[in-house]
Amino acid sequence: MAKVLLNDCSPDASQILTDMLKDNAEVVVEPFSEQREITEFNLVILYSESGDDQNILRKIKNLHFRTKFRNIPIILLKAKSELFSDQPYFNFGVSEFMALDEPQPIFNQILQGYLNPGRQPLERELIYLTPFIESTKNVLSKMALMEPEFKGVYFKNSLRILGDVSGVIGLSGPTEGTVIITFLWKLAQRVVANIMTVKENEINAEMIHDGVGEIINMISGSAKKSLSAASYDFQLSIPTVIVGWGHELGHPDNATIAVLTFDVGDQAFVLHVSLTQK
Repeated sequence: MAKVLLNDCSPDASQILTDMLKDNAEVVVEPFSEQREITEFNLVILYSESGDDQNILRKIKNLHFRTKFRNIPIILLKAKSELFSDQPYFNFGVSEFMALDEPQPIFNQILQGYLNPGRQPLERELIYLTPFIESTKNVLSKMALMEPEFKGVYFKNSLRILGDVSGVIGLSGPTEGTVIITFLWKLAQRVVANIMTVKENEINAEMIHDGVGEIINMISGSAKKSLSAASYDFQLSIPTVIVGWGHELGHPDNATIAVLTFDVGDQAFVLHVSLTQK
């Protein structure tokens, strides 16, 4: 059964949501906590009655950090519909903005949609995903002396990246697409420090920029060798690095975007793989 976390919900909101979800999910009602582990949940709903936008955005960003890049939607819920710009909330990690005064059938349908489990990779997708999983683990193990643990894969339709720094490499030729590795800043700093065999406090932004670019280059180059034997032939572009929370990247039209999640100790990173054979 799915598991839903309700944060900061009023008694009325908690009752309404529990009644809607009780047949399909276990509901946990708690005040917001910056330390609460949330990777056990399938959905998080944050309720807000106040107009303190900065505090709400801080909570949203904290929740997103604690998803560890898992496919855990975050819904921001308010008591009444309002006319205002919701873009800042989406930029910080909200998947949906909802209000309790919306028609209940629509409200319930949206909630149930987020609880539907995502599809598993097809056999033909595993042919190209597995080399990227293995090359990611091998590169970080050999170069950064870390043992990343692959946690799973899910699929999405956009390349909006909610992380601090991404290394991007394009693929062209008979197979085209993109491969992107995304870190939060603290883990990127640790990875690059290990690669350069220096202390973390000696790593600056330029070093992280160069290091993340080299990491995605090595991962893609290693995977390319295995994929050539499976008829996925492509050339690698020069890697680029993008810094800044909530950046967006393009991808080939109609391409499937696989999101591969990895844990490193108490932190996480993610690899986006989008491949299309012409």
